[in-house]
Amino acid sequence: MYLSSSNVRWYLKDENGKISKLVLNDATGDCYKYGVLTYASEKSADMSISSSYKYIVDGESGSYSSNNILFGASWGPALFEFNGKDIVKLRNLTSLSLTSLTSQCGYNGGAKYALADNVAVFIYKDGSSSPGSITTLINSGGYTLKAYYDGTLSSATRLRVVVAS
Repeated sequence: MYLSSSNVRWYLKDENGKISKLVLNDATGDCYKYGVLTYASEKSADMSISSSYKYIVDGESGSYSSNNILFGASWGPALFEFNGKDIVKLRNLTSLSLTSLTSQCGYNGGAKYALADNVAVFIYKDGSSSPGSITTLINSGGYTLKAYYDGTLSSATRLRVVVAS
């Protein structure tokens, strides 16, 4: 496997010049929070920009506004990186329809994808999203399920958000 310098956050070499400790930069995506944008407004005119977002992350509602950054994000499941209460990274996730779900995995036909340890679950009903649980989705049935992931789709991809409607 090849790593570029952008994949490495920190390293330490031993007395022989060989890497003895290595910290990867965003290798798993586990350093981010995942949730849903319930509102997104981004405006750019002349030399000014403004943005306003409302979201649910970790079951809690929040909002963020800025006069100097646009993330290019829209309503729906998203990846969040916070510095205190400020959002420093925000992007929408990619969707995948699920044919079935267990407490550990989501399935799309014959493909199996692991759920993230802290998978965010939302139930979309009557035009709004509310937090839910995997147990509720498995036990209730009758939902159309979509899973959302960051990065590229592979067998190693972890599903970060599941939305039932």
